[in-house]
Amino acid sequence: MNCQREREAWPAVGYTAGNFRAGNDAEFLKKVVSACVPFIGFQRSLNAIAIIGECSDKIE
Repeated sequence: MNCQREREAWPAVGYTAGNFRAGNDAEFLKKVVSACVPFIGFQRSLNAIAIIGECSDKIE
């Protein structure tokens, strides 16, 4: 997996790649992040969706 993000986002990239390997798709992960917006905040949800999009492009 060669998803490129800032150093602080690397764990999130690893978790995202692991979710793809476990069989979850980008649509499902985006729905999960959208449901968590009130808890994690808008900016973090945007970052998470960007990581999901970036990693899904690399995998597919």
